[in-house]
Amino acid sequence: MEFVKDPTIQKPVRKISWLKWAAIPLSAVIIFLALAPVTRNLSSYYLQNGNSLLLERKYLSARLSYEKALLLNSKNTEANTQKELARKAESDILVLEDLYEAQNQTEELRKISWANSIPSDETEAVKLSRQFIESKDYQLATIAAKTATQMDPDYKDAWVYLGISNMKVAEILEISPESKNKYIAESKKAFDKVREIDPEYEDIKNLYGYLDKITI
Repeated sequence: MEFVKDPTIQKPVRKISWLKWAAIPLSAVIIFLALAPVTRNLSSYYLQNGNSLLLERKYLSARLSYEKALLLNSKNTEANTQKELARKAESDILVLEDLYEAQNQTEELRKISWANSIPSDETEAVKLSRQFIESKDYQLATIAAKTATQMDPDYKDAWVYLGISNMKVAEILEISPESKNKYIAESKKAFDKVREIDPEYEDIKNLYGYLDKITI
C-alpha cells in the first residue's frame, strides 16, 4: 500500500519555522537598542580615561584608550580628535595647552609659560632646562635648552642639556618607536655639537655610552 503524505501536516511546521527565523533579527535589534546606551557610556569612559593618561604624558596608553572609545562608538568624534592630539604631543608638548586649560591644570600651564619665556641670557635658559629635568618635565627641558642654543650656538652647556633632555624623553616617556628614534637622533646631534665645540670634554663619552644603551 502506497503511503501518501498529508500536505496539511507540513503547513504549521513551515509557519513555525518561518516565525522562528524571523525572530532572530528582531532579537538582535532589541539587544542592540538595549546595549547602545551601555556602549556609549563605556566609550565616554575610555575618552575621559584617555584624557587623564594624556595629562600624565602617557601617550601610548592614551591613544589606546581613545581607540577603545572609538571601537565602542565610531561616532565619538572627540575621541578621534584626542587620539590625534596624543600623537602630536609626542613630538610637541605645547599642543596640550588647550587641554590643560580645559582641565584647569594651572601648574602645567605655568610650566609651559616658563618654557616659552625668553630668558635674560643663555645661562638662564640652561638653568631652566636643568630645573625641568630635575622635575622630570623632559619635553619642556628640550624647549628651554633649544632656546639656549639659539641664543648662543657655541655655548657648550646648552648643547649638553639639549642632548640630555632629548635622551631622557626617549628613555622615560611612553612614546612610539618612531618618536623615540627622533629624540635619540636629536640627542646624538646635540652631543656631536658638544664634541665639536670642546673635543676635550670629558663627560661626552659617558653621555654617548648612556645614549647607546637606550637606542632601539
